[in-house]
Amino acid sequence: MNAKLLLSVPDRVSEPGWLRENIQELYDTCRGYLRQGENLNDVVMAVLYIVPTTLDSEEVKRWGKLLEQVYLRTPYAMYNGLDAINTLDVSDIYVFQKRPKIPQLPTKTKRNKRVIVHPTQMLEMYLIMMLGYVSPEEIKSQQIADMLYFARMVGDSYLSNKTHTTVGYLYLRRGNPELALSHAEITTRYWKTRRLMLEDGLNAYVIGEAYRQMDDLNNASFWLNQAADYLSRTTYKNVHFTVELIAAALRLQIAREGVELDSAQEEIDMTLTFFSRAGNQSQARRALQHIQPIIDAGNGRLGTFADRLRDIAEQS
Repeated sequence: MNAKLLLSVPDRVSEPGWLRENIQELYDTCRGYLRQGENLNDVVMAVLYIVPTTLDSEEVKRWGKLLEQVYLRTPYAMYNGLDAINTLDVSDIYVFQKRPKIPQLPTKTKRNKRVIVHPTQMLEMYLIMMLGYVSPEEIKSQQIADMLYFARMVGDSYLSNKTHTTVGYLYLRRGNPELALSHAEITTRYWKTRRLMLEDGLNAYVIGEAYRQMDDLNNASFWLNQAADYLSRTTYKNVHFTVELIAAALRLQIAREGVELDSAQEEIDMTLTFFSRAGNQSQARRALQHIQPIIDAGNGRLGTFADRLRDIAEQS
């Protein structure tokens, strides 16, 4: 097994001649480390770089199977992807759950049937591992281009739109709100027509947060309230209440005196009650991080609420 070759993949994978000459040894090295249970992170990174280059070749069969084998060794297989509870530290409140396995594609022989992984399954596992192993700050523009290329090659409407929402989320985390907005807006109509509350909510959250980062607070408030409404109709309660808190905190910042102010305060009270009863310090800490920019830019109204959330986050 060639560990040095494996580590050189990120820098050299774009060289067609180099990859062609080394693809067999890279494949054998990845499989060898998988069998031994070693160097999983290096194998994951190599596979994430190599798989998109195989999509229009015969190599896609064995690398697709290898992608699945690698995914099953990661903790994300246990959580069926990113669940925003166990994966809070790597993907924050973003949810990406793998769909049920699709029946095998028709093949000529039994032997070939065993090695083919459906393209949609490949893309889902690829995106989940990309989010799980590459931080938004470290992801390269080529990797984002690979994600979009992969989605185009697969040609699945749901995954194409999920990929754009995912890319929007990544740009949001990178502090590029304009690019985040451009990708999330592509998918708005699709999610609404499908009535998928989780996806609609996550996409609306990306749009709302992008507007907030751009200091367009009225549009931000509209979309974050939309996101909170959609997410309230899902089972992802910590995601819903985190977004509800962000939306209410922003409303509290921009509200005039009277009913608007009272309503925002009541909703913040409701979200704090949830975090207190849930007893999950990590979720409370994450929620505090989300509203910190609003606290910093606010007019002092959020001070007491922030102190209460901080107390919840620090409870033993």
